[in-house]
Amino acid sequence: MTPGQQAIGAALYLLSPYTAMVFMGEEWRASTPFRFFTSFDEEWLAQAVRSGRRSEFARHGWDEADIPDPQDPEARQASILKWDEVADPGHARMFAFYRRLIALRRAEPDVASGDLTATSVGFDEEARWLVLHRGSVAVVANLAASPQTVPCGTVMEVLASWDDASPHDHPAAAPPRRATPPDGIHLGAHDVAVVRLARP
Repeated sequence: MTPGQQAIGAALYLLSPYTAMVFMGEEWRASTPFRFFTSFDEEWLAQAVRSGRRSEFARHGWDEADIPDPQDPEARQASILKWDEVADPGHARMFAFYRRLIALRRAEPDVASGDLTATSVGFDEEARWLVLHRGSVAVVANLAASPQTVPCGTVMEVLASWDDASPHDHPAAAPPRRATPPDGIHLGAHDVAVVRLARP
């Protein structure tokens, strides 16, 4: 998954009308996996969990050999976050973007409302774009591996943008101004922007 693809996913679920869950380190693109681990003393219970996880993942096409043993101390060890990563530019950029999205979720009434009736989705599967409308705010995503203009309506303001995100962004800072063609926004490959649209 590219950083842009993760940014798209983050914008869609953090600004959806549902409760968002962020897994440890996800907000800065941590290099460590988020593994399931256990420390059961009872061998029967440890074996039941081990077997259950392997059969569950096998139903989804995974090879049993690729499923970490939850009882193996290495499963926990591999999941320990490397906190010094947060300062690295690539990780810091993602962290700043998550913070910006969370600030928008709290500050924008159309996003904070949770009103499902004011939520709609437009998409073009062939062109690989998607627009999540939350009242006057829209999350506009280019899922394609090449730049394109995504039709979404008249953009009045860009509230957040992955291509313009910087590791030094403050959540309350205004994003850089971006040129917008009539009735849409031009996005880079695997890019996402949160915009305020003119009301019809």
